[in-house]
Amino acid sequence: MAIEGAKLTHDPLTHFKYGRRHGRHRVQLLACLHSPRGTLSAVLLDISQGGALVSCPTPIEEGTHVTLTRGSLNAEATVVRTEGRRLGLSFADPIDAELVANVVTPLALWAN
Repeated sequence: MAIEGAKLTHDPLTHFKYGRRHGRHRVQLLACLHSPRGTLSAVLLDISQGGALVSCPTPIEEGTHVTLTRGSLNAEATVVRTEGRRLGLSFADPIDAELVANVVTPLALWAN
């Protein structure tokens, strides 16, 4: 799935390359990370049923438990990878495909 101008894509090769079970949807949406450091502003860069990639100006160490919130999304996760400001999150429990769609669909609808 790709929508020009909205930066919403589904890259089926990404989950094979990194051993992921779920395809990822690339987005650029404001979100919040609730961590031991408090509530932090973040940008959700991609999301799947199993995890997400976010950009956060506040450093968070690998292994830290966080909660990612955006609209109806409220997912407990662990920081499994850090690359500068980018944090790879693994959800404690996979989220439903419908919830992923609820997060990415408003952007898709806006682009049409």
